[in-house]
Amino acid sequence: MIVNEREAVSRAKFWELERRAPPGVPVYQQDPFQNDVWEALDGDKDDFLVYDRCGLLTFHIVLPYSFLHYVYVEAAIRATYNKNICNCTLLGRLITTAIIIIVIIAILILTTTITAVTRISPNISLTQVRMKLFIVLVIITLILSILTTIIIIIIISSSSSSSRTSSLATTVILLG
Repeated sequence: MIVNEREAVSRAKFWELERRAPPGVPVYQQDPFQNDVWEALDGDKDDFLVYDRCGLLTFHIVLPYSFLHYVYVEAAIRATYNKNICNCTLLGRLITTAIIIIVIIAILILTTTITAVTRISPNISLTQVRMKLFIVLVIITLILSILTTIIIIIIISSSSSSSRTSSLATTVILLG
């Protein structure tokens, strides 16, 4: 997408910019009273900001390197589109969420065990409570180790196939 500057001179040339934009590339005009895109994105006029499909900034190309007769802009777009630079995948997000859920479940199991042990036997010694907690922690650690191994295998096996298909949505913002 191309975001036109909000200054009066740039606004007056908006239609020319839109006419010269490549087919399918949207051109947006900043409202003079809205927050400046350059401030929000930490960019400047004529910068190219290339984002991957996860919305992460992969390249920020500034003048003079943003002139299109140089290879930098095209190389940044190609690298973002063809390579899995950020390694962001839906699978990766699911795995992160699964790990968080597993940790929360482990904490719940641990606190439930502590509560159950102290309710069943109020006269239980501190050593016995520690031993039961140690057993629960060992079981939780084994479960997490197995899940981590499975996750690593999935990531390794999907990384080779996802590098070709993972960058289906690359966003380029030209601030001009």
